[in-house]
Amino acid sequence: MHEVIESREGLKLQVEERERALVGQEDQIRELQYDKGFLEKKLETAAADLSRAKEAALEMKTQYDQLLADFNAQRLQQENKIRELQERLAERELTNRQLMLDLNRNQKEFEFKLREMESRERDKEVKIQHLEQKLRQAQNEIERLTRIISDFASQAISTARLSAASDAE
Repeated sequence: MHEVIESREGLKLQVEERERALVGQEDQIRELQYDKGFLEKKLETAAADLSRAKEAALEMKTQYDQLLADFNAQRLQQENKIRELQERLAERELTNRQLMLDLNRNQKEFEFKLREMESRERDKEVKIQHLEQKLRQAQNEIERLTRIISDFASQAISTARLSAASDAE
């Protein structure tokens, strides 16, 4: 009997020990279940963050693609403007060169005409001086002839008075 009691007590101790181990294991299972739930929530949060990050990355890529397209369009537009301005500049340079050629030609023509006019002016001045000299000579000749006529008239009047005075005597 003693052996049975001891064996029962031994079994009881084993059962208690196994119950304690079972309680410890149940506590450990609960802890693991809690950790599992915590990790699952963390995993869900990480998955949601990853999903949001993917969406943000996709949105950023879309914005980047749009910005790149806008940049390329702007660059193309600027290149076209630059090309157009270069063409206009080339046209203006050509026009300016033509205007300079015209200006040089007109300046040479003007200088030639000016020299011609100066030459004609000198010729006219020489003619005027020659005509003035002839005029002075003619005026001198007229004055001389006027004096001669005046002297002749004075002598004729004096002679006529003397003749009239001699006839009257």
